[in-house]
Amino acid sequence: MRNKAFASDTFYFRKQDCFGDLILKGFIKINKELCKECHLCIHVCPNSHIIPGKEYNAQGYRSVCVDEKKECNGCALCATMCPDIAIEVYRE
Repeated sequence: MRNKAFASDTFYFRKQDCFGDLILKGFIKINKELCKECHLCIHVCPNSHIIPGKEYNAQGYRSVCVDEKKECNGCALCATMCPDIAIEVYRE
């Protein structure tokens, strides 16, 4: 089934579950050197995919990291919320 993309004339094929809802999957990359430990991304992530890190970066902050046990849905709320542009979101 084809769904129209947001405000565009381009069509994308996307997976849907048995109820017709879109199944979004993605992954994120965190630039640990840019992260300043504000934890805004942790609070906004609907899947709790981002957790506080234990390692310090060059600036002396403990950057966030990804919880591999939980799955990213590619919503990009974390990247939108990050004031330091330390998160990149990729959708599958």
